[in-house]
Amino acid sequence: SRIWHLFDLFVVAVSLVAIVEEGVPVFNPLRLIRIFRALRLLKKFKKLQSIVLAISASVVPVCHSFVLLGMVTTIYACIAVELFRDVSDEQDMLFGHFSAALFTMFQVCTGDSWASNVVRPMWMDPEKGEGSTGHPEMVSAVFFVSYMLLAGIILVNIVISVLLDEFLTTMGNEREVNATKELQQNEGGAVEEHILDPVLEVLAQYRTPTNLKVSIRTLFNRFDVDQDG
Repeated sequence: SRIWHLFDLFVVAVSLVAIVEEGVPVFNPLRLIRIFRALRLLKKFKKLQSIVLAISASVVPVCHSFVLLGMVTTIYACIAVELFRDVSDEQDMLFGHFSAALFTMFQVCTGDSWASNVVRPMWMDPEKGEGSTGHPEMVSAVFFVSYMLLAGIILVNIVISVLLDEFLTTMGNEREVNATKELQQNEGGAVEEHILDPVLEVLAQYRTPTNLKVSIRTLFNRFDVDQDG
């Protein structure tokens, strides 16, 4: 609550300064941060808050999957620069240097006209004029089809699978905690707080058995003040 009050104070202060000093352009973009006040609606809608928490818990595993996808894309981009840089002027624009090749491979990964705008122009026969096609080259066909299968289909689906797995795990753990609280309230009314309730609440947030072991080890190290094991 205190953070939101400070945020509101900052927004109001920036707005007042922007009104008084209209000639200072730097304050105009700062006034746009008022839109972030919409985040306060999360406190009103518990279901929406649960979804946001589940997505935030999935950020780290999804980032790991994106790192793998980025590594594969970077490798293919480096190879593409060496293979297709000097094919034609158009291909030089797509694969002339690493950053252009990386963006082109990202286009291929998304499936955005990769066959018609990236690969098929490599098969143009300059002797027959623009618009005619020559025979497909095996190198370019194998290169782009293999990347599309590996990155565009397999790795992208892995990213989505990791996101869904972490999302469903987090939502399931939260439902179990809420169900336990409701059961305790229905059976015994107001439940007395216990000194170990914070510890159990931390352990109940695990997503995998490995994560549970890490949480137990962390709590043990905190309680083991004299380091005697």
